[in-house]
Amino acid sequence: MARAPRRPKSAPAAAARPAANEPLPLLVLRSTVLVPGQTLAVQMGSPRNVALARALTVPGADVVVAVVLGASDRDLTGLETRIAVHCRARERHDPTSETVQLTLLAVGRVRIDAVHATTPYPHATVSPIAEREDDENDFVARELAARVLAAADELSERGAIADPAALTVIRGHDDAPGRLADLTAAYLGFRIEDRDEVLQRVDVVERLRFVVARLEKEVDRVRVVADVMQDARGRVERHQREFFLRQQLRAIQAELGEGDGEGGDAAELARRIEEANLPEAVVREARREVSRLKSLPATSSEHQVLRSYLDWVLAMPWIRRTGGDTVRLDVVETALDAQHWGLREAKERILEHLAVQQLRGGEPLGPILCFVGPPGTGKTSLGEAIARAMDRKFERVSVGGVRDEAEIRGHRRTYVGAMPGRIAQALRRAEVRDPVLMIDEIDKMSPGGATGDPTAAMLEVARSFGVALKAGWKPKRTIILGSWDAEEYGLVGSTEWAE
Repeated sequence: MARAPRRPKSAPAAAARPAANEPLPLLVLRSTVLVPGQTLAVQMGSPRNVALARALTVPGADVVVAVVLGASDRDLTGLETRIAVHCRARERHDPTSETVQLTLLAVGRVRIDAVHATTPYPHATVSPIAEREDDENDFVARELAARVLAAADELSERGAIADPAALTVIRGHDDAPGRLADLTAAYLGFRIEDRDEVLQRVDVVERLRFVVARLEKEVDRVRVVADVMQDARGRVERHQREFFLRQQLRAIQAELGEGDGEGGDAAELARRIEEANLPEAVVREARREVSRLKSLPATSSEHQVLRSYLDWVLAMPWIRRTGGDTVRLDVVETALDAQHWGLREAKERILEHLAVQQLRGGEPLGPILCFVGPPGTGKTSLGEAIARAMDRKFERVSVGGVRDEAEIRGHRRTYVGAMPGRIAQALRRAEVRDPVLMIDEIDKMSPGGATGDPTAAMLEVARSFGVALKAGWKPKRTIILGSWDAEEYGLVGSTEWAE
């Protein structure tokens, strides 16, 4: 375990160098890297290290400390030519019979020339490595040292340095770039591989460049984390502020008798709109209406109109289908023959209409079939047979006796009790987007009056679904030709003979 960092007392240069070719005890560590200038208490448990520590004359004994990364410490020949640290033993404690805690002062770098596998602990012959003073005063080294200090300051300001005393120790060596790089790697949380890489770099400039690269990379990471945290904190604070404001608004509305309470209509409608998988244009309009609904008191008439409108939007079959894209004419012919006797021309016209639509790839534009005949001749049942053969739902829309064009087009939403047109109501009843609609009793629609012309409204509604109808036709005496599908609707009209 490392004690709190403290700047070691400087030692004379002559005392810091071991004698050449003099074997020194070799202390091999696996998870700790010492750098020159560092004082560290190391706790050891391996038999060789425990024997070495107890054999040292404390204080003042010389020892070589090397690190083995990712390999077994049984074969020490791989340590030859690597850089190690010449240390002085300061203190020794024996907490248990199997472990020893040894406080070491790292004096300087040495190169391991040879490893001697002696018993009970190994020895190493080393050569001292001296840092050149011109490197210490080099302009590039000074610039790199300034970048190291700037990065360390920013990490400290952002709270990325756990021990504030570490920055004080590093700043105490701003006049020695080499020592600054070593202590930065030791005290600023570098990984053990990076600390060993700093130890192996003898050249001061290269060592500083490595430290600067690691520090500035860490600064970039801390900045990104800080930005993400700030953004997340801002969103949380904004949501909390909106939540409290909404709570206050609900409380005020509750006092005034105008609020809808917790989890009211507007929130429920907004949730249903998001879950309904509506088309994008419909979602935008629905959200806008929900926003208006939230600002209206529940007792106002406009609130009820908006609520009814949104209920209709959610009830319409925007997505669900029943029939497929392919129509089997033989199935349609069999269904028509099974339900109706004769009517050969009508059946052929129906098959021709479906065949042409099939050849056009389901294109919705085309004629609307209009069955003309006396009551009871099977006009409506033909439409039912077509729907059954195409595996679609069938809905009958009776327009007989309709006098108001609003019954076809739909009422304005400004009116209380406004309702959509009869075709939209039929789509809601069908609950699918591709039914066969039978507009029945077209000839019994009123020709118009003070409330508008429903026949003109019917032509306009048909045209809005992609149908081009010629104006001037009289419904009682004509066969209405056209087709609409509004992408997928099949429309069948019927009328009776008018004698």
